[in-house]
Amino acid sequence: MNNIPKLIELKEFVEKGYLQEMNRRFLHPLGLAMAFQTTPDGESFFYGIFDVRQDPEGFVYNFQNMGEKELEEVRKKQVHINIEWSERLPHRKTILGSIVEDIP
Repeated sequence: MNNIPKLIELKEFVEKGYLQEMNRRFLHPLGLAMAFQTTPDGESFFYGIFDVRQDPEGFVYNFQNMGEKELEEVRKKQVHINIEWSERLPHRKTILGSIVEDIP
């Protein structure tokens, strides 16, 4: 019996907003950004972690300068992740006491 969890395709990770929200909510404020590259034939791969920790503001998306179409895509991804958080919250809160596992 194999207990290894399945892997998410990088394309889905990006398209559903996991990358955006991981960057926006956690990495960007710390001056880090996870990046993926997509080849012309549609294959995605991990590119690396950009590091601007020496800049006090870290990375910003600069939403106020985005076009409405691009901003709508960003919002759609945020909503998807927020729904996943809200669905998982009661289960994780019951088991762990909060959605983020505390370090004892």
